[in-house]
Amino acid sequence: MLLEQMTKEQLSEDIRDGYYHFQEDLEKQPDAWLYVAWSLRGPGKTYSALWYMVRNKIPFIYMRRTNIDVKNLCSPLNDFEQSPFKPINRDKGTQIYPVLASEGMGGFYEFNSEGEPEGPQLGKIVSFAKFADTKSIDMSEYDFIIMDEFIPLRGQIVKKAEGDMLLTIYMTARRDRTKRGRKDLKLVLFGNGSEIATPITAGLSLIDDLAEMNSRKTLYYYEEERMISYHHVTAGEYPMAKIEDDAGIMKAMKGTAWAATELEGEFGYNDFSNVLDMSIKGMRPYLKLKYHKTQTAYIYYREYDGVYYMTTSGTNQKVKVYDLNRENEQKRFWIEQGVDLRIACIEDRMKFKKYSMYDLIVNYKRYFTI
Repeated sequence: MLLEQMTKEQLSEDIRDGYYHFQEDLEKQPDAWLYVAWSLRGPGKTYSALWYMVRNKIPFIYMRRTNIDVKNLCSPLNDFEQSPFKPINRDKGTQIYPVLASEGMGGFYEFNSEGEPEGPQLGKIVSFAKFADTKSIDMSEYDFIIMDEFIPLRGQIVKKAEGDMLLTIYMTARRDRTKRGRKDLKLVLFGNGSEIATPITAGLSLIDDLAEMNSRKTLYYYEEERMISYHHVTAGEYPMAKIEDDAGIMKAMKGTAWAATELEGEFGYNDFSNVLDMSIKGMRPYLKLKYHKTQTAYIYYREYDGVYYMTTSGTNQKVKVYDLNRENEQKRFWIEQGVDLRIACIEDRMKFKKYSMYDLIVNYKRYFTI
């Protein structure tokens, strides 16, 4: 059935059906430019967002990470169908399918009874890689960018600069919108909570907010100053996404990091035990770090037990300063301090105010080429 033939009731959305609905996040924080939602598998994040777009005739960009992802998504219908519209077509009686236009690029269209595309493009499909290579194209007619699986799967190789690349993509698609009287472009990131520190979460400075929500078991958070909406989608909120307790996989994997990640939507593989509020009384200033262009951190040291603490609290005392925004300073810090601080972490002698600080030291070579 074509969308124009559907009744108002058929196009409606039952927000009390036990699944996640992107519409609710939009209504809670209509001024946000960035919506971040992560969860266990199955609550309907992508389903609800795409259905919201097409039923409200909102032009959107659906983005996946690689050209191969886009090619597989647009595979012929007689192959293993990977289109995100497959469950929507099943439930709503629509016939919306992806069509590959070129490497890394395609679109979603309605199909008629003859199995041919009919009508205008409902949304564009672009790979992360393709978009990064075609910065000159005008995509200012689109109101949303939806990126699926922004948190890569464990073991998946991604580029260090993905965060900066995503911001460049956003600004490319946003071009001249406000000058033409249009509302600001909205970026939507959907993922599963496998790893909190990734190139995108680091590049967009999301790590510490995510870590704070995780430690406090917070489901919603709106960062008003930065206009970012966060939503940890859980089975407690959306019971239709819950896997039955008597399912074999629940019994077999209960209590594991995999279960916490895949079945509960938590960052089960991350260690938050070294991230805490700690008094610097009795500690001496050790060094100062500048990093990520605008960030500053201070490391303190306690003589009697060899404990270090990295925090945001400054000091007027003169200490050695490393500016990690400079390539040579990155190498100098690693040679003079990095290895010793890593050893202190391993020996449980170093604590951190924020998770992003912990990740900077423990995974230093993920950020810098040494």
